[in-house]
Amino acid sequence: MSRNPKKKKRRKPRGTSGHVKIELGQDQVSSTHHPLIYPDTKEELEFFIANAFLKQAKQAGMLDWSGKELVQNPTDDFDFCIGSDNEADYLELMEIAPIEPYQSYDEIPNEYRPYDFAQFILKRVLGKSRKYLGSTSRKLVLLTYNTDQKLTLVPPTSTMLQKWLATEKHCFCQIYYYKPIEPNKGLLETLYPAANEQFEYFRPEDYREMIFWGSGVNSFTQQPDGSLLSPPIPIPLRPRRFPDDPGR
Repeated sequence: MSRNPKKKKRRKPRGTSGHVKIELGQDQVSSTHHPLIYPDTKEELEFFIANAFLKQAKQAGMLDWSGKELVQNPTDDFDFCIGSDNEADYLELMEIAPIEPYQSYDEIPNEYRPYDFAQFILKRVLGKSRKYLGSTSRKLVLLTYNTDQKLTLVPPTSTMLQKWLATEKHCFCQIYYYKPIEPNKGLLETLYPAANEQFEYFRPEDYREMIFWGSGVNSFTQQPDGSLLSPPIPIPLRPRRFPDDPGR
């Protein structure tokens, strides 16, 4: 009698994230690092990201998905359905992490060039759009995300993407970026469609030869009132090539 062994679930690589909580005492100030513990498998991690994003986007009034259920689809389909079978919108996830040149997240340097990083993300977005073009008549939302603090999207990288995605043709009705910091709290930004005044006079070419210092894991600070203090905009440093930049 033959037995069908259970298919082993894949463990998706992930980076390091979290926040530092500041506590004010009478005579001293203390800080405690609280790392974010991610789920173990690929499916669990993607549901964790999508569910946290959906809750925060609803609270911010960014999505009209109130009362709609998040359903994880089989592997050979869009990642998630939002709503009932007859009226469902689709949510597709895309991790933005150029880890190919490295053995692990730990080896990714803190430095990155915003122009090249934005180009890397843009190429992936457009590639995914070509894959899904014409595959559905329903609303298709793309959620870009990363799990490592060093790759947090901040201006000018996010502003470049807003500018480029406003003119490039793609099949997504909305594109968001989400970076988890706590189980149900993180950085959330609209990449498309973004208000024109956010990038109208912005020049991506001004950042082509700049290298920025990425945000460290301790950069997000939880204040005594519970609010999260985001890291400052990275400081421009010396010119350097981005690892995933073929042809340059």
